[in-house]
Amino acid sequence: MALTLTLVTVSCLAASAHAGLQEFLEAPTYREVNPGGSVVLPCRVANKAGECRWEKDGTPVGMYRDKYEWDADPATGDCSLRVKEANIEYDNGVWQCQVTASDFTQQDTLISEGAELVVRVPPTSVELRKAGVVVDEGGQVVSGSAGDDLALECVATGGNPVPELTWRLKGAEVLAREAQGNVRGRDGRWTSTSSLILPISREDNRGEVECLVAHPALEQDTVKAVTLNIFFPPVVTVHSTPATSVLAEGDQVTLTCDADSNPPSTLSWRRMARESKFLGSASNLVLGPATRATAGTYQCTAENELGLSQPETVVLEVEFGPVIEGVTPGAKVEAVAGEELLLRCSAQASPPPNYQWLQQLSSGEVLVRGYEPTLKIASINYEHQGEFVCKASNTVAGERREVQSKPIEVAVRGKPSISSYAVQSELVVKTGEDANIQVQFCANPRPKQTWDIGAVGGGGQGTVLTDRTRYGRFVVDTLAEADTRDCYIATLRILGVHPADSRDYPLELANMHGIDEYAVKLVVIDTTVSQEIFIAIVVGGILTILLFSLIIIYMVKADKCCSTETIKLAVEVDQVDVESCHSSTVSGNTDKTVIPPDALYGTAEKKKPQFSEHIFNDSAERLRPDLLSATTSRSCSPSQPGPNTYNELCFPKASNCGSMKRKKQRDQGVECQLAGSSYGHAAGATYGQAAGSTYGYINYLNPEHGGGLDRPRVPHAVDNRLYE
Repeated sequence: MALTLTLVTVSCLAASAHAGLQEFLEAPTYREVNPGGSVVLPCRVANKAGECRWEKDGTPVGMYRDKYEWDADPATGDCSLRVKEANIEYDNGVWQCQVTASDFTQQDTLISEGAELVVRVPPTSVELRKAGVVVDEGGQVVSGSAGDDLALECVATGGNPVPELTWRLKGAEVLAREAQGNVRGRDGRWTSTSSLILPISREDNRGEVECLVAHPALEQDTVKAVTLNIFFPPVVTVHSTPATSVLAEGDQVTLTCDADSNPPSTLSWRRMARESKFLGSASNLVLGPATRATAGTYQCTAENELGLSQPETVVLEVEFGPVIEGVTPGAKVEAVAGEELLLRCSAQASPPPNYQWLQQLSSGEVLVRGYEPTLKIASINYEHQGEFVCKASNTVAGERREVQSKPIEVAVRGKPSISSYAVQSELVVKTGEDANIQVQFCANPRPKQTWDIGAVGGGGQGTVLTDRTRYGRFVVDTLAEADTRDCYIATLRILGVHPADSRDYPLELANMHGIDEYAVKLVVIDTTVSQEIFIAIVVGGILTILLFSLIIIYMVKADKCCSTETIKLAVEVDQVDVESCHSSTVSGNTDKTVIPPDALYGTAEKKKPQFSEHIFNDSAERLRPDLLSATTSRSCSPSQPGPNTYNELCFPKASNCGSMKRKKQRDQGVECQLAGSSYGHAAGATYGQAAGSTYGYINYLNPEHGGGLDRPRVPHAVDNRLYE
């Protein structure tokens, strides 16, 4: 029955699988291959029941050995095609994978999207053209006038896939204004054209323009280049030798005028005053020996076919202190964090001034930032906020002169920045204390803070807190302003930390410019003592106190002794035989009597032998059987006739033979112990351990040792109350 059920189940599953419609698991995609290479066009089908076929550019393609072969067994649903010995003429194009319907009643025929197969072929030719004329042959020079736009074309033909065309001028990349044009030929190869509109100036003269062709089939880029011949009007520069504008009398100075032009130009020197005076056309103008009359403004100009140059002047003066002409870019500058900032300072002085850039922070601290006329801050950050001034100084006649520019106020805006500031990476606190996790940062505009406090209370998901929010013991305060401008302090407070709070607490700061993150690790030191350790400490302390108490009692008992007179007085007053009914005889030695632990207590001092009754002490003390020797036997005889005596007082068996004591009259307590006898020592040791009270020990009398009394016994009324 089970086998039949299994077969039915398998048959049902097979029928169900067969009933599924065909669908693509993987369709063909774009592929590239080098000539002569091999490439696989993927095509995998689920629930395949039809026949796999391939088409190229809409034309069916059959299977041919060593050219077009199945990459796997199509019966398994893998209809991938392997193309061998790739050739641009036969294989380059758009391929499609098709699967016929699984049944003529089904509508599950599959036709994939076209996937391009590209057979790589490098361009066969590259040309540079100007106005349709090839200009890159034989080192030809391309001419133009400064200020004009030079139009050039770079054409690459015969490549597949499309090559990439780029331009360079004097080694620097130049971007074409128009996108590259590509046209595909019938043979599958491409003709690519890139047009460059190049504004030219005198600086481009004798420069080289290059067209670079990059293609996957080329190991190195193909380069075509031409040289520029730019015509421009003259530009002159003037300098003096020595290089100073202040002359001492008798000095000689040479002024030199250099003209840059194409074609060459003619120079002209003039001294400027109310009326200009022509001084010559030579490049060098020699002045000297110099007098004060030599001071003035000298001007040089140059002229060629394209026009007259701008005049260039030099002023010869007596030396003077520096004068700030101006600072740029302006009185207020706002920069984005991470960008480059240039501050320029211009000053006139003779001799030339020394420059110094100073920055005053919001805290009042002044920093030196540079010693050049142009201060370059490669990557500005929040540390550069504040006022910048340019200070120029020189020495005139042995006296130092200096001047400062008007301040430039620099403001920085950007994403939050934590890395530039010293912040705590780890905070250690004790259990029960409050933890204040603080992170200082700078940002403009003011960011939003988000603290990740993790999974709190056993939850599976983490919890995040923002400004002025609280979750249980976790509190996030509002951002506090720091001493530095646009700098803040983010604070996460954890009230009464637990050891379970030990972990990293990530902080995310975000504003419109970006995000910065930082994590502070909290370490909680567990100072609590476990219950087991606490109990052990308490028990150990109690045992230690008891041990010391027993030692002290023993030492006190061992060092004190009753006088003979006190012993005699006690005997006369009591006049009783204190033989205990609980006498103990050591086995094997009947001559020695052991003092029982429940010996009677008596008062140490009584002047009058008048006793109305003897009663048992109503204390809660009991006889401890573990204090008795294993060989000790006890006997009681409560049924003896006659008046009761101390010797006749016995504990009933129900009392467990507990201690028997008399009520103490608190006139005076005397601790007594027989000195010089073995009984005294035995009694002191035994009673000191068993009783542990302030009552004195009574002499234990034994006839065998002369301790018996012949005086008649005094009858007493006895209260036979038992210890419970």
